[in-house]
Amino acid sequence: MNGYAKVDPASGAKRYGEYRRITKVTWTFGNGTSFQQSLKDGVETMQKLSIPSQPGDHVTLTIEASTDPGSTARGRDAVVISEVAFGRTS
Repeated sequence: MNGYAKVDPASGAKRYGEYRRITKVTWTFGNGTSFQQSLKDGVETMQKLSIPSQPGDHVTLTIEASTDPGSTARGRDAVVISEVAFGRTS
């Protein structure tokens, strides 16, 4: 889930737009195979990439591009990922 898809429990403010969001990543698998994925800004749900099953015991996510921060408040110039999930389609 791209960005900081959380709500401030104290104020109720949505924090998604305050931080940088990823617009392009490269997934590299333990066997050396890599896949690029473009992410849509403003989508606060999981964005899927379908790839063939890959052998290996690790995956590296490389951030290739991100948006500018939405807030100039101290600490907001950061790229945030709320969730990464791997699954298998049936």
